[in-house]
Amino acid sequence: MKKPMTKDRRIAIEKLPQNHFVPRYLNDAGTALEPFTGPHIEKPVVYIQSAISGNLNPQVFARAKLRQLVQLSELAPDIFGIHSFAGPDAPGQIMNEKAEKESVPFILTNIRKAFLDGWTGVVINDCMADPGLEEGRRMLQELGATGKMEMVAPAETSLKMTANKFGLFAIVGIADANAIFERLARSYGVSNRLVDIVLEEGLVPSALHDLTEVAESLFGKIVTAQKKGANAVVFGCTTLGGVGDELMRLHEKELRGYPLIEPIPVTLLTAVGKVREMSNLNQLK
Repeated sequence: MKKPMTKDRRIAIEKLPQNHFVPRYLNDAGTALEPFTGPHIEKPVVYIQSAISGNLNPQVFARAKLRQLVQLSELAPDIFGIHSFAGPDAPGQIMNEKAEKESVPFILTNIRKAFLDGWTGVVINDCMADPGLEEGRRMLQELGATGKMEMVAPAETSLKMTANKFGLFAIVGIADANAIFERLARSYGVSNRLVDIVLEEGLVPSALHDLTEVAESLFGKIVTAQKKGANAVVFGCTTLGGVGDELMRLHEKELRGYPLIEPIPVTLLTAVGKVREMSNLNQLK
């Protein structure tokens, strides 16, 4: 049986070096960093990574995904497992509503598979578009999964958490998907707190030596968002085009303490918190 996270372990997490790009405000995502005292959960979270970017250089994209896995393993190695359904049949990068709709069947198939395989939580990671979230929740209800599986997605989780914690915020990213974010902000009830969406199509590194240049451009957009009144910035891309480490170094130097919210770690830890709560409630029944 895996041991619950100890107080010392939580302190160690909070003191991780900033070059690991651990968001400062993960504790605001919920109860994910609290000790788990309920029953052992064998399969706590399944991670559906269905988007395969066609814009990123393969070396840069691999670096971005490796960075995600490293930070997640450091955040909570003993409280959740990750199983990705990404594969050659996965849809491409979600850049518009047409691509979003095309990705839904793949996602629903794997949500169903996750439930039947005994996983207790699902995270959809698909370019911050949250495709299949509503459909997936309806499907789980039809499968009788209420109280047995939790499902979350990065845009809903990060936008709601940021709006509730910081009030006015902006979205900064590297994909031209303004229409998607405007719709999601309205759907999640946070459009009145969204002061700006700063997305630039084509702002992706074509090679590793381009990372600093792209990071500097993104950082300039964060500074602009702050000047427009945003109390925090949510990244509008789950991989940040592979420039996360470079961007954080600029942040630490120039805007230390200004909230930058990275969606995937916040969402995964929120999922773990929801699974824990569900497990504890089931234990009381």
